[in-house]
Amino acid sequence: MEYYNSNQLAKVVKNDDSQILIDLNTAKNYVVKSNDLIQKSKFELSAKEQKIILALIQQIRPTDNELYPVAFKMSNFCNLAGITVGGRNYKHFKDAIQTLADRSMWVTYKNEMGEEYYTLARWIEDPIVNPKTSEVYLKLNDKLKPNLLNLKSNFTQYNFQYTLPMKGMYSVRLYEILKSYLFKVNKSKNKIKINVDVLRELLTDAKDIKKKKFIYPRFVDFKRFVIEPAMDEINTYTDIEVSVDFEKTGRSITDLVFDIKSKSADAKQKSERNVINDLNRRTTDDPSSMYGRQISFEEYNQIKSVSEVIYASTNDEIEIPVANEQLYLDNIE
Repeated sequence: MEYYNSNQLAKVVKNDDSQILIDLNTAKNYVVKSNDLIQKSKFELSAKEQKIILALIQQIRPTDNELYPVAFKMSNFCNLAGITVGGRNYKHFKDAIQTLADRSMWVTYKNEMGEEYYTLARWIEDPIVNPKTSEVYLKLNDKLKPNLLNLKSNFTQYNFQYTLPMKGMYSVRLYEILKSYLFKVNKSKNKIKINVDVLRELLTDAKDIKKKKFIYPRFVDFKRFVIEPAMDEINTYTDIEVSVDFEKTGRSITDLVFDIKSKSADAKQKSERNVINDLNRRTTDDPSSMYGRQISFEEYNQIKSVSEVIYASTNDEIEIPVANEQLYLDNIE
């Protein structure tokens, strides 16, 4: 029998007379990004794609000097990607990976003179599948190294668990943006003003920012379908509490003023219970089993020699096993 403890973000696994408490609030569950990657990058990822990327990032160890590949069981990857597990759905599985592999964004860097420049980077590189072991192997693009490795300052970290229940594609993005400004000033609360058009661009609501073409052209719709649902999920599931005021220039709303504060211990515990309740509804397995496991380059290169390269693969179908997979409990301290 196994269940989540409602008093803390942990999972209790009972086997006969034994009981193991697996703490989900460990350093290995944290996402760490540079603030430049959070605050200046503009990219379009669905909620499920964002969670896959975050699952890769949370595998990075503080001592890592390289972005190592991560192995996922196909069924666990399907859970993260929202693909129905079971049956001959290999084509949908490959399509999901190819769509993610095709995603790119402009990343900001600084040279030795402190001058900013930009480079176009895809999120992942060389995804491969090993049909023999029913595993998929993903690796973050090396161009992301300066924004993910050996960060000593100007970075933000947050618990990956908080993002798992989020359904809206704008929720995770807005959460990390607001969290980055709260963490940046090292305060328990802070107010930030963001221009509406800038926020639209950061949240990929803007189709063409120069021509003022938006997915939700009317601000009332942007507020209703983007801002309010995202804030609701942030306040329900995360460690921060957010409210917003609107400032006008003339008759038009031009700026949003977010009031951000860290939740009290009791409020944070309530949010964690909300996360736990959602996880209990979605799976009976330890959620960390969905996150994959970091592997060495030696293992990765060996797999490459015998595995199917996604880009060069055919549309032949393969069964994705439905049976319970072995949990990667070694990823949890």
